[in-house]
Amino acid sequence: MKLTKSLVSLSLSIALLLGSSSSLISAKSHEESVYFENLPISIAEGISLEELAEALDEPRILESKNVTILGKEEIRSLSNVVGERKKVYGAKKDDDSKIDYVAKESVKGVQPFIINAIAFDHYMTSDFGNGEVYSNIEVSAVVGDVASVSFTHSITRSNYENGSYKTSKSKSSSMSNPRVGRSHQVYANSDTAWWSGYLTGTFTSSKGTTRSIAELNGPEKILTNTLGDVYPDYVDPL
Repeated sequence: MKLTKSLVSLSLSIALLLGSSSSLISAKSHEESVYFENLPISIAEGISLEELAEALDEPRILESKNVTILGKEEIRSLSNVVGERKKVYGAKKDDDSKIDYVAKESVKGVQPFIINAIAFDHYMTSDFGNGEVYSNIEVSAVVGDVASVSFTHSITRSNYENGSYKTSKSKSSSMSNPRVGRSHQVYANSDTAWWSGYLTGTFTSSKGTTRSIAELNGPEKILTNTLGDVYPDYVDPL
């Protein structure tokens, strides 16, 4: 054992002297991989690990082999626990496909891994009276430390539902201490076209670290005429 430790120490020393960082990066990546294998993740019944990884934009979650699925009664009991709590992810009440917190804190005896993320839902509306069409975004989940978010929200249009969408109007904005339910809207003068929306931006933690926001959840498309009237049953010609 002592000999093995000496050899490892010697190898690392040689790598540093040669100025090579590739082996250290590889070792770090391996450590992260092992960590995610042992990372305890608790999810509500009905939520898959794939959905959680996609919602949090953290594919390494899929490497976890320590996953606990909790039923409704188990989750309900967590709200009465005093002290340390498990971090559990579940579906929002109004949308079974979205991920949200049920409870948070670290699992006893395990160094918590902090995941920071913010997600937005998207939906389209129109105003027949004013002849306007709107792209709407709404915060659907805030995970971890998200102190602020800055973004550019665009409303886009296309001649075909599955065609190429071009920006019709954009608006930049920001939110401090964003919370679930906060929304933002961009509008354009209606026309006979398909309409959708797009969002780009970053969020910043209280420590100053910055990361790109996730893609919109289920961006909607609607077809309107010049008055803002919606055509729900139109089908693109073959």
